[in-house]
Parts: sequence; structure tokens; C-alpha cells
Amino acid sequence: MVIEMALACHLLTLGWNEANWDGSHPAAVPDSQSGTWEELTPFEQQAATIAGYDQSTWNAFAVRIPKGDPDQYWSKYNWDDLNLSEQRLWAILGWAASNWSGVPEAALPDSELRTWDKLTPVEQGATTKLGYEQKGWDAHVVRTPVGDVEPFWSQFKWEDLSRGERLLFAYIGWDAESWAGNQPIPESNYQTWAQLSPVEQGAAKQLGYDADTWDATVLKH
Repeated sequence: MVIEMALACHLLTLGWNEANWDGSHPAAVPDSQSGTWEELTPFEQQAATIAGYDQSTWNAFAVRIPKGDPDQYWSKYNWDDLNLSEQRLWAILGWAASNWSGVPEAALPDSELRTWDKLTPVEQGATTKLGYEQKGWDAHVVRTPVGDVEPFWSQFKWEDLSRGERLLFAYIGWDAESWAGNQPIPESNYQTWAQLSPVEQGAAKQLGYDADTWDATVLKH
């Protein structure tokens, strides 16, 4: 019992407690989990050592450093491929297993629509640890169309869209193949605004459409 209580005290030093221990809410995972061994304080290193870690085993769970474009780097992973430290940082930005995949039922986090200077300090810290800096983050967010909505988006290739933009278009049925003209265009292009689901309307709004601009683009059967 004494040993268990001592271990619990050291885990508390690392930020763990009864509420976050099961990891079911990644955003509640302690900040110590996102740092490397070198970033831990001497007290945290001592606590981690007593808990059975050393530098190599601790760093195996640290947040990976993206190589090249962070968007492309993180897009290749499924949610379950992310370690708990990485899930924690993405959860701070509003991501979860339910919306990471981009399925139509998902909801794009609000952080994807905000530029760097509109992120909270905690969100900025999370994006920094995920490999972004201000210029890269601002290029990553969903853009606001300039001029007519349809011509604005039509000028881009699928790979030129940010992760958030691709997800929003995925909500209304688009993917890389249909965008390139290699597959039929989605059914939503034949539906009026009123016929779109609430999720589709929400995605379209975030892409700059409203009822009038959407209905002006509807294709006739």
C-alpha cells in the first residue's frame, strides 16, 4: 500500500490523476506527456524514473516532429496511429476520433477556421508542438473565398486545398478522384440548398456559400 501511494504521488507530479488516468479525454492528458525527457523538470524526471521510465522509453511517447509540410505529415495518420501525447495536442484544437476521419457526420473544429492570431495561447502552444509556425498555420486554415465562390475554389487542385478545406468538401461528397474529374461529381451538386443535410449546409457555409450562391451552381438532371 505504501508503495502504491508513493507511485501515485510521483504520477501526480507528472500531472496524472484519477480523472485523466484512463486517457478517454485526450485534452485532459497532462502537459508532461507531450514533452521529451529533456523538457521535463528534474522533479518530473525523478518521478518518471520511479514510475519505470528512462530517457529512451519516455521519448518513444513524445510528440513526433513533422518532416516537411505538417499538414501532409499528420494527414497520413489515422487517429489511432497517433500516440496519446499527439492526440492530446490535436484534442486541444478540437479534434477527436469522431472527426479526424472526415466522415460526413463529423464536425470540423473551429480552430481550423481561425488564423494564428485568433488562436488562444494554449492552442498556439499545441500547434507549435505539432510542427506549425504562424505562416504555416495561416496557410493551413480554411480560406475565405475572394469574389465569386465557385470560380475561387475551381482554381485549385485537390492537393492545393488545406486539410480543413478537403474535409469540408468531403462532407459534401468530394474526394481527390471526383475533384480531378476521374469519378462522377457528388450528388450534392444536383441538390438545392434546402435539399442539403444540416451537415452539408454547415460545410458549404464554411466554404463561403449561402443559399443563393449554392443554388446558382446546382446542376440540372
